Amino acid sequence: MHRMTEIEEYFLDITNDLELRIESGSKYDLIESADLLRKLLFDKHSLIDQINRTYRYKLQFVVKYWPDTEPEYGKIQLQTVVPNINDETKIVNKDNFLSTKCLFIFDKSLTVKDILDHVAYVRGGVHTPKPPTKEKDKYLSDEVMRILKFGFSGSEAVDMGIGLIKPIARVTLNAIDPLIALIKTDK
Repeated sequence: MHRMTEIEEYFLDITNDLELRIESGSKYDLIESADLLRKLLFDKHSLIDQINRTYRYKLQFVVKYWPDTEPEYGKIQLQTVVPNINDETKIVNKDNFLSTKCLFIFDKSLTVKDILDHVAYVRGGVHTPKPPTKEKDKYLSDEVMRILKFGFSGSEAVDMGIGLIKPIARVTLNAIDPLIALIKTDK
């Protein structure tokens, strides 16, 4: 039995905070969740990687299976990453999860990482909101997203870019649940 490390405590705090924020579903909480997901998944020293140096747990991100498609000019298509009960699924590692395409806007395909980057760095998850500078960010700008809104039961309607944070968070939390359990039982 070992005493929980500071990084393990921080990891558990982040996952608890993420769970609460996606349950809330408010626009503000979803934007803030992008920063938490970034810390977990792809910061230079991501929390998942730091924790897994000790536990060496093979994370499995279960996502809805979508056949490989390319964006069609003029079309907008959302591909959720969260599978429903009868959906075909695929299991991917963290890097493949981050590169999973989840939104096609006009002739661009955007990945989980693109969405997280945009919400964290352009929409205010990490820094004060700022005008988009990258090509992909322009497709997720307020002008485009203003017309593309959807909501979750019991929460305000948000644009697709921000709205995708909740399903991305759900897949992430499901993937790291076994790691969370290992930390809690190993203390």
